[in-house]
Amino acid sequence: MSETTLKKFYTVMLVLVLIVGFLGLRYIGATEKAPVLATDFSVYDSQVTWRDVEYGTMAVKLNDQQVTLAIAADQPRRRLGLSEVEELPENYGMIFVFPTEEPHGFWMKQMNFSIDIIWLDSNKEVVKLMSDVAPETFPTTFGAEVDSQFVIELNAGVIEASGIEFGQEIDFELPFD
Repeated sequence: MSETTLKKFYTVMLVLVLIVGFLGLRYIGATEKAPVLATDFSVYDSQVTWRDVEYGTMAVKLNDQQVTLAIAADQPRRRLGLSEVEELPENYGMIFVFPTEEPHGFWMKQMNFSIDIIWLDSNKEVVKLMSDVAPETFPTTFGAEVDSQFVIELNAGVIEASGIEFGQEIDFELPFD
């Protein structure tokens, strides 16, 4: 092959790679689900404020036990979680809402009390349970081995008291899409 033919070949190949790459990025962007934005507090049952951060809440029934869950549906609230909260009131918890079902690991960074953690898939079915996770377990990460879209944190002992089990569906409706 002549040098001119090789240059043309490499130029054509480079253009093809760029086109395929561009189309691939457009496809990835088009299929990516938009993040949940839930900062309109008029859609919530009520609100709670922890660490000067406002959370909308919703009521959820865990078998026969009614709990109020603060909703962490955006990245800043999910990142904070229950860190630095002094204590969790009885029958309160937090639900972390993620835009997609994938592994979501949790740790006990800056936690002041033990909690129970429930991981749910996109069908709201329990895929992992952990009871009495202590602050001293930090920096260990929990739950990253399962795909989940929702994670509920509750006071330690609630899983046992409510009888929540692996595979069970927890029925709730988010106050937003």
